[in-house]
Amino acid sequence: MERYSNILDKIPKKCKECKSKKIEYWDETEEEIIFRCLNCKIFYTLSLNREKLLIFFNF
Repeated sequence: MERYSNILDKIPKKCKECKSKKIEYWDETEEEIIFRCLNCKIFYTLSLNREKLLIFFNF
């Protein structure tokens, strides 16, 4: 749980592309948590390691 304490505030409230508020948890790796907009299908990643920059490309 300690791992997620700083992530909860960063979960997207609405999509930056389509402004939809329908964002869901999609997947998780050891390094990131991935959310997805249900409307336009864009992914948002949140790094669990603050010192590592993650780059995610939408296709």
